Amino acid sequence: MGDEDNVIAVVQVEEDIQRHLADSIRGIPVTASDIHDATKRDPVLQKYHRTADGLSHQTGDEDNVIAVVQVEEDVQRQLADTFKGISVTASGIHDATKRDPILQKVMKFINTSWPQKSTAGDLTHFFRRRQSLSIIDGCVMCSDRVVVPASLRRAVLRKFHCGHPGISRMKALARGYAYRPAMDIDIDQTVNQCSRFQEAAKLPARKPPSPWPKPETPWSRLHIDFAGPMNGISYLIIVDAYSKWPEVIPLRTAISPHSSELSLNTVFL
Repeated sequence: MGDEDNVIAVVQVEEDIQRHLADSIRGIPVTASDIHDATKRDPVLQKYHRTADGLSHQTGDEDNVIAVVQVEEDVQRQLADTFKGISVTASGIHDATKRDPILQKVMKFINTSWPQKSTAGDLTHFFRRRQSLSIIDGCVMCSDRVVVPASLRRAVLRKFHCGHPGISRMKALARGYAYRPAMDIDIDQTVNQCSRFQEAAKLPARKPPSPWPKPETPWSRLHIDFAGPMNGISYLIIVDAYSKWPEVIPLRTAISPHSSELSLNTVFL
């Protein structure tokens, strides 16, 4: 019987013992010594006890198997979380990776060994990050990010550009899920070619409101405007910026340059 079978047997034994004990002691108070004595007298528990005891004296290989299973589950969760952020599936990445000649070379180096010196061409980027590269379910990973094959790069870029984020935001999204050489350059080009981004870029930069400078003398700067009509009457409002003194002049006729001039004459003449 292999080590994996031993581990499964131990787990099954533990479950059977738990169920058997639960049925035996349900509803009655027992102590640890009571259970120990009952185990000696119970033929079913004795059989499982001998099996588990024998397995417990074997080497630590079963612990290694359990550790491998746990690591595999963690890796699968990591891969699933990564694919939630991009527009392709794990099988799509896997199939595209099989057809990508560069990534096939990368996988070969990962499974064997990398050259001592940097390789030329497209492999240079991967050589620099060789310590972070791994393979999960036929997909090349760079740390916790999936390496996108060349045939799927445009589709992944469109996913990250959905919603038309700016360059910085799009780069942050991409770096959280995917890796590929020159990704930042492609993001710059994608955003700069976006019509919505270009329209937003043409807008002048917003500036904070700038207050009027304080006048040094009375009536050196005036603010003039119309108000109304109220109850059929319009008003010419003159405010001295220095003293904040208002002059309110009712206009008996319709607002016009001539009526405004006559009203101003009543103030200044």
